[in-house]
Amino acid sequence: MLSDPHGRYQELKEILTYWNPQEQTLVLLGDIVDRGPSSLECLRLIMQLQEKGNVITLDGNHEQLLCEWLEMKGNESFYYLEVFNNTIQSFFPDVSNVLQKYTKQRLANVLRTMYQAELSFIKNMLTYYETVQLLFVHGGYNLEPNWKVDAERDCKWIRQPFISGENKTGKTIIFGHTPTENMHDTQSNDIWISPCKTKIGIDGSCVYGGQLNAIVISHSGKLIDTFSVKKKGYISNI
Repeated sequence: MLSDPHGRYQELKEILTYWNPQEQTLVLLGDIVDRGPSSLECLRLIMQLQEKGNVITLDGNHEQLLCEWLEMKGNESFYYLEVFNNTIQSFFPDVSNVLQKYTKQRLANVLRTMYQAELSFIKNMLTYYETVQLLFVHGGYNLEPNWKVDAERDCKWIRQPFISGENKTGKTIIFGHTPTENMHDTQSNDIWISPCKTKIGIDGSCVYGGQLNAIVISHSGKLIDTFSVKKKGYISNI
């Protein structure tokens, strides 16, 4: 499984060469879009893989931001100013003319019309995915017994107190969202494993110059293998 490719198509494509679709289920933990230059290409690649089966896709906070912008609700002004241009440029290569031609509302309508399949794919992503021994989320959960009540918000956005708090699920939790360099004692982009060994963070900040991480984990929660792709395309086994 992997997380937070953020529009980095080449790195995503390279790290997927480690995936064996005949024997392994691929779980993507969200934030496929935004920040990087190739959100549309990343989406279409994952859509093609999911059509063949053995792929489970969760939505992250950036998928949520995109959907909120398209519906003109929530904090859409932040989205438009901070991450919109990179994302929309992947949908409209001649983005400067597009931005001059359309209002935000009109552009959202055009995007919804032209890219119905891609946007439907995003809206149908899961908030979390769990098995008997594993829980997959984008950001984390709120540490309360009834955490699923607020899962739509917390699973996409939470950082603390999830990272430092006690894991009460009885499962191994795999998450992205928070860069691993913020959790390691040193500024490492490698995967992070909590002291209790039941939380694994895998967001290696690829879009900010780090690396795209992937792990192979057993149904029981045993970490089998880890891989990374550096931002400039260099692949290394970590």
